[in-house]
Amino acid sequence: MLIAWSKIVEIGHPVVDAEHRYLTQLINNFFDQYEAGKGHVDLSRLFTHLTKYIRVHFRNEEALMQAVDYPYFEPHRKLHERLVKQCMELSEEYLDGEEAAPEHMFAFLKEWWVGHISESDTTIQPYVDKTAPVVLDVTPAFAGDGDHGPEFKKCTMCGKVWHSFEELAADPDKIVKGCQIDLTNHLYNLIMFNCSCNTTLAMFVSELVPQTDIPFVITNNGPSVVPSYCMKENKNEPCLDKCACSYTRQVLEALG
Repeated sequence: MLIAWSKIVEIGHPVVDAEHRYLTQLINNFFDQYEAGKGHVDLSRLFTHLTKYIRVHFRNEEALMQAVDYPYFEPHRKLHERLVKQCMELSEEYLDGEEAAPEHMFAFLKEWWVGHISESDTTIQPYVDKTAPVVLDVTPAFAGDGDHGPEFKKCTMCGKVWHSFEELAADPDKIVKGCQIDLTNHLYNLIMFNCSCNTTLAMFVSELVPQTDIPFVITNNGPSVVPSYCMKENKNEPCLDKCACSYTRQVLEALG
């Protein structure tokens, strides 16, 4: 693992925060594949996938900044442009066979997470109203999704398709990676799995509610209640008043 996620970097918008959590998983997946000795072609495809994700994420983040009248929008947008350019240059360096290219990539990605997400992006936080949903000029397409039609899920890298939740659950080649809990709204809990091509994919709990036969239940907890099925890492704090930990656990169990 290259980067550890921390809720300190959350800025208050569920889609953008989920994308930051997913980005952390993608970077760690990329690093793990390299450490495991994956071949040149595999790493090239992973880096291309990461770059495509970054472009969608920046579009969503920029829409949020404009919606909340973030005063430093233009310099932040230009920073995004520079980051995409750096990302492409590193990809070309790797494809050209530069021996030190992977180390340069990981140093860049780690510095990006520390310098951009945990420092620059968190300056948006004070402008996001936590008591009311932020309406964006564009409907954010979660950057963990592929561009696909009526299929249940499609791998954003190799194109593998699952036509239903049941088909995904029965797939022996997928690997369930776990869940990232949204500590504001459990509908944005992020369930992650690896495709057979080793790409990490993600799904919101809200996506799964109409796709499974598992009864969706919201538990109303008291101010100091930590249910036995709580998904939070820190069990010393109460869960959300409107908790979907039980449903989330059942989904993970069904996926295997």
